[in-house]
Amino acid sequence: MPHGKKLMKVRHITISRTLGEKMAIVRNVSRTSKGLKTIDMEIALSEYFNARQNLIVPNVEWGAFIHECDLLIITKAGYAYEIEIKVSRADLKKDRGKRHGHVDRRDRIKQLYFAVPEHLLPIDEHIPARAGIISVTRINGRYSCVSKRRAQVSPTACKWSDPERYNVARLGSMRIWTLKKRIVRLSKEMAISSPNRPITPLETAQ
Repeated sequence: MPHGKKLMKVRHITISRTLGEKMAIVRNVSRTSKGLKTIDMEIALSEYFNARQNLIVPNVEWGAFIHECDLLIITKAGYAYEIEIKVSRADLKKDRGKRHGHVDRRDRIKQLYFAVPEHLLPIDEHIPARAGIISVTRINGRYSCVSKRRAQVSPTACKWSDPERYNVARLGSMRIWTLKKRIVRLSKEMAISSPNRPITPLETAQ
């Protein structure tokens, strides 16, 4: 019996230490959604919807023969999802004034989602009843997206044709080259303003 009591005591100490370590880990978690910018939201959502498997293009406008979409996602099956990104309550209220109402004239949007920083929740009163809600936050420097409300599925949504998908992909690729030109221009401007700073690999390759 004495041996049994000793064993129980050791086991109690071990459990207590483990719980203490877990509590310390929880206290050290850095979680925030304040300060998230549109570009942070775009990156977080591209990871959430898997840019490796789906065609995801930001800021799609009339060039794709559709209303302005903050983020347009087209799946392998050819169905599209629209993500409306909001980073402030003022931006949310302003969305009500959009004439298109996030309705595609060709009925090519299968689901509509509104994505907001976590601290703006709840937002139900500001968005269409058919729209889903995704909250975004940053935990220890990494983005985290959580579905807070499922979007209604449009039973009549049409698939995007191959030419339509190609056009969206073309718009996306054009953005890449625009960004590369901007990076080169900024690198040159930094080199002129700070001539003694270390040369970056990008500048070396030029």
